[in-house]
Amino acid sequence: MQDPLSRLAILYGTDKFGFHDYTPAYHKLLNEWKDRPLRMLEIGVGGYGDEDRGGESLEVWRDYFPNGEITGIDIQRKSMDLGPRVRILQGSQVDPDFLTGTVADHGPYDIILDDGSHRNEHVVESFGLLFPTLEPGGFYIIEDVQTAFFPRFGGSLELEDPNSVGMVGKLFLAMPESGISAGVAAIERFHNILALRKHDPAGPALGVADHRAMALGTGRIAAQTLPGHQANDPDILSGAILQAGTGGIVVIEGWPEDRSLIHDVFVQMDHREIAIHFPDAPIRDIAKKVLSLAAYPDGLVLEIGDNDYPSNFAFDQSHPQVVEATRLMADILRAPEARPNGLLQYAQMLQRQHGHEATFDILDRLAGMGCTERRYFQMALARAKRQRNWDDLVALSEQALQHFPDNPEFLADLADGLNRLGRSDEALMMLRQAYKANPRGRALVLGLARLEQLAGDYDTAIRLFERSINMFPRQARPARLRQLARLCIRLDRPVEAARACTRWLEVEPDSAEAAEIMAEID
Repeated sequence: MQDPLSRLAILYGTDKFGFHDYTPAYHKLLNEWKDRPLRMLEIGVGGYGDEDRGGESLEVWRDYFPNGEITGIDIQRKSMDLGPRVRILQGSQVDPDFLTGTVADHGPYDIILDDGSHRNEHVVESFGLLFPTLEPGGFYIIEDVQTAFFPRFGGSLELEDPNSVGMVGKLFLAMPESGISAGVAAIERFHNILALRKHDPAGPALGVADHRAMALGTGRIAAQTLPGHQANDPDILSGAILQAGTGGIVVIEGWPEDRSLIHDVFVQMDHREIAIHFPDAPIRDIAKKVLSLAAYPDGLVLEIGDNDYPSNFAFDQSHPQVVEATRLMADILRAPEARPNGLLQYAQMLQRQHGHEATFDILDRLAGMGCTERRYFQMALARAKRQRNWDDLVALSEQALQHFPDNPEFLADLADGLNRLGRSDEALMMLRQAYKANPRGRALVLGLARLEQLAGDYDTAIRLFERSINMFPRQARPARLRQLARLCIRLDRPVEAARACTRWLEVEPDSAEAAEIMAEID
């Protein structure tokens, strides 16, 4: 039976379930708080720069905490109305004045969840600004900490400062001596998640006995127990984990003097993500068998299981745990209360697993619901193009543009449909006007380039194709430059072909094909 938080996540379509496996961990942490009149702050609303997108997890928290007040903050403006108990504020997660005002006006918070930029310097700075304001006994949770190992997010294998896992790892190592004095009563590590419990001087002390009782009370099997001094021995710890087995726990009473082994486990629980950038990094096998690692002043508790859920940065739709998650989504989304975003996320997962045709029934269901979400139109338009149904492509594009005026993708799809129906002059005029208004819209640039080519204006077409190249990520440019070079060869435009190959070799110096084309031109 699925926990209620994961069920809400599936219904509303937050990626905290499906593309991630976060909600079971959050339910474990927060289940006892469900009916409290608490205040929660989530950093990051989702939906990137689109004002109308995001907020799925705020809806989940709103319903999971029926007596809670939920605040979301985002660097982008968000306009959705999620009900009287949810507010969304625009501001930066590292703006001290903004955060101070948010806490003063709407806090203090019992739960703070950082699902913001995931840049390590931002995560560390936000923690320094907000953790002191957290209510005693409250939770400070950091999500997607796999970016601690991603250089483009400021991460590194050595966890060089500032680093999210490195910062909390230092608190973890110091827990028995100075955790309480640092204001931390407990730290629990999950795959891609860090959760810190703030010390409450007026509350009961937290320790391994309470965690052990809680774990056994929720279905975990009997515990294996080790004295603290043995927890630095890989063979002894591995043996205890093996004896506990999936669904068991290992309780370490006290801390070893040498904490390098347990620190390795703490860090390497993100072994899948570490391997993305550092495939040769040494990983301890036991890190792959620990679902959670909780640290208290008097010891540690390891909950044992298969810590192998694939990351969305290297997502594996065929992984058995993902297949099971997809099956569970199908079961829950049969309910009439399924929301469009829930169905859309499920459709995205099905598309990855079984192809576009697997989503058609869901798209029909969304159409019957009168869905006007951006992702729905994107998927429905892709379906119309695959089926070569140009009348539907035009009708859907026009409908999408009623809700998202001047959207470059939808304008380009409309022009494509009009051209396919023999209305090329109308399509060309429309895209020329749209391009003047938005010369940075990649879909417009590409769509107009194709129509100018069909109209015989090769100079303009090639100029637009050339202009579009830098609108693609660097890793995607060689494929685009190859297409451009081949087009120029077909049109007998050697100067432009050579120019494309020169740019191609700048981003892919070892390309034999680019060098071969250059040799043919010469």
